Amino acid sequence: MSAQYDALKTRLLRAVFGDQVGLLLFIGALAFFGLYWRLGLFINDNYAVANGLYNAANGHLRVTEIVYGPSSGAVPGMVSGQDGRYSRNVGQILVTLPVLWALEGIAAVADVRVVLVALWSSTILGFGVVLSRWTARGSLVRAGAAGCAVVAFALNLSVATVLETRWLAPLALQVTSILAAALTGVFLYRLISRVHDTRAGLVAGAIVAVATPVGFWASIPKRHTYMAMLVMATVYCFFRSREAQANSESLRFRALAYALVGLSTWIQAGEAFALFVSLLVVDLVTARSTTLRDLGILAGVFGLSLVPFLVTNLVIAGNPLMPPMLLPRYRPGMAVTGGSGGAGTSGGTTSLPIWLAVVHLLETTGVKALEQMSRFTSVLSRGLSVLTAPNRLMHIFVRSGYIERVASGDHGQAVNLALLEAMPVAGALVLVPRAVWRRVRARTWSSIEPTDLFVGVYGVSLTLFYIPRLPLHAMITVRYLLPVMPLLVYGAFRFASVREVLDFPRALGFAYGGTVLIGSQAILTYLIVRGVTVGEAAQVHAWVNLVAAAGLAGWVLVRPAVSKRGRPVGAVVFGVACGVTTCFLLLACGVYFASGSGFVLPGVEWLSERLVRALI
Repeated sequence: MSAQYDALKTRLLRAVFGDQVGLLLFIGALAFFGLYWRLGLFINDNYAVANGLYNAANGHLRVTEIVYGPSSGAVPGMVSGQDGRYSRNVGQILVTLPVLWALEGIAAVADVRVVLVALWSSTILGFGVVLSRWTARGSLVRAGAAGCAVVAFALNLSVATVLETRWLAPLALQVTSILAAALTGVFLYRLISRVHDTRAGLVAGAIVAVATPVGFWASIPKRHTYMAMLVMATVYCFFRSREAQANSESLRFRALAYALVGLSTWIQAGEAFALFVSLLVVDLVTARSTTLRDLGILAGVFGLSLVPFLVTNLVIAGNPLMPPMLLPRYRPGMAVTGGSGGAGTSGGTTSLPIWLAVVHLLETTGVKALEQMSRFTSVLSRGLSVLTAPNRLMHIFVRSGYIERVASGDHGQAVNLALLEAMPVAGALVLVPRAVWRRVRARTWSSIEPTDLFVGVYGVSLTLFYIPRLPLHAMITVRYLLPVMPLLVYGAFRFASVREVLDFPRALGFAYGGTVLIGSQAILTYLIVRGVTVGEAAQVHAWVNLVAAAGLAGWVLVRPAVSKRGRPVGAVVFGVACGVTTCFLLLACGVYFASGSGFVLPGVEWLSERLVRALI
């Protein structure tokens, strides 16, 4: 029995994390996200999701009881379905449901806050235990981790207060979001470690957690973190399908990639469609085998993966191809949507024979499919038109600043950062045009080039899908493009000039650690002395991050002309670029956007309250 358990544990470890390094990265990400895990509902859409989850836990998708937000339930994300109001994030809700049941079970026998603090403290211990397997002094590392875990638990417990059970639904949503964010880094690690080496994969995966906006949104349960994880997993499976030597193994990973795309429709159908089109085009162009048997298997797997999406659409909208995202927003007193002609709805088909009702449903489904295709192509054409507006592109990708139209939705504050301001590591992508030109001239394919093409096609597709709407208020870090951001880290690590910085771990470590420890204190002190607003604080970080991004871009451009003795400078520049992003994550989540409801870790709440008072 013990041998079977060990074998099962090993298979699960390999399937999810790849190896012990992936597990180490996952545990470390959880520990980091826990440092600023805030209680509360931060964006109006969160009210709809939390209410949807609460009602789902009571046995129905329809939102009949409002627990969070306005009593009317008329908030963004609440839609009018065929027999009432629903939260449009059905996939996110149903995935989170087991976590909510687990929290409710814990609450019945123990204090939830104490259990959460204990679980977070155990991540410190787990990190030390896994890390000790690669160090010469493993017992010392384990003892140190155990001591830190005990001290962290005791300090948090000394200032802990009771956590009200009304927070259970939001907490459950945050748990699944945090897990998805941590797994995003793990899948990037697994990809980079196979493309290059374990060291590069580990650093790339860690950067996703601590030096990209994925870390900012980890504990804010929006769909973006879930999509980022699914996209990264899809890219990983696609690469494995091209790397595999045996056709059977290649087909297995191709099918898994399509299955992940199908499941992603449950989270956000529009983004999933962009992912599907990108995968389909690149897969058919670069596949070694496109026999009818292969295509039949892929179509069958993809169709099965769409079942949750189609069923929930049918329940809510009366049509399997009508995602809740496209239903009208719910408003008090409005008539509910009558579906789209499905049998048994108010569309007038209840008196028809069953076979006629089925034909009618198939007919309307086909019409809806054509409508969705037309909608998608229309959005992409609008995205192409935005490419001719340089000022708008500048606000989205390089420098945001104060935009009156956007700031009016953020209480007059310029709190939004452009893409480069949000993740300076993207500055290394200044080399992309040259790399693309070289690849076009080479006209040869290896196992990795199709993956590069897939990443590029999807990145462009999703960007074109969203830029007609950007910039918007409450984006903070261009959150609509979050699924692309781990792919930008992947792109950066495809360049030798970026991977080379890992040859100087001491310079890299001191630059990153010094920037986080000293830089965060320096920035916070400056803000306290100046008495700035939240918007002004965000713009201080924007300028600092932009300078770091420019420095990194400049380094990768001049690096070929730098002697070997000067190469450690690149590690310093790269470490600073990552460090300033971590500073923003910690200060923004812990101070600037601190929730009035506090933090999951009582010790962090105690510290945050004092820093906020000093800043005000």
